[in-house]
Amino acid sequence: MWILDGRTATCVGPGSEGRCCNVFFEDGKPFDLSILVLDDEYPLVIKTSPNFPEFGSCFKRERGNGGETAPDPCTSHLLSILWQVPYKLPVSLSVGSCVIIKGTPVDSSVNEPQLQVDFYTEMNEESEIAFHLRVHLGRRVVMNSREFGIWMLEENLHYVPFEDGKPFDLRIYVCRNEYEVKVNGEYIYAFVHRIPPSYVKMIQVCRDVSLDSVLVSNGWR
Repeated sequence: MWILDGRTATCVGPGSEGRCCNVFFEDGKPFDLSILVLDDEYPLVIKTSPNFPEFGSCFKRERGNGGETAPDPCTSHLLSILWQVPYKLPVSLSVGSCVIIKGTPVDSSVNEPQLQVDFYTEMNEESEIAFHLRVHLGRRVVMNSREFGIWMLEENLHYVPFEDGKPFDLRIYVCRNEYEVKVNGEYIYAFVHRIPPSYVKMIQVCRDVSLDSVLVSNGWR
């Protein structure tokens, strides 16, 4: 069951606690709400206005005794349209928020494939970037921030747990002093806040990746 109160969407299921995510409805403005039925979850997709990209969140389905259900190819095609890159998502972050990005890197035929995630302080790409994550598959990971139009001191890591053509689950946790990054459940990176997370208004995911979903979940602790 989904409960929407104009600013948040909360999903509640039998025996499970509600999970709350931010949404951006506008008073008196039309919206388009879709609840898709997949084999193991119900993605909620909301389009509120041309100024705000789609919001997305998911609620896991409880499996019955019938076993696995084959995915609907029409639904898969619809999701490929909804999650095309570059993908922009309006957000409101605070300590306890978690950004969840699921997808698959493109195959190695692309020259130096990359994955990029940016946390913008405004709803445009010219604004400051509180957190910049750029993965050079097979080579390195770069983390940085952009303040007053200038890139700050970048941090480089050479452990890259992403593989061409293999799905990934990327989670960025908003902690009190830093962002914690996990890939497929494994803690990988940490990036100390340079700009308060509360300043972040938009997340963009781009480059050489096929996205399955992008969402923000609150209250992960």
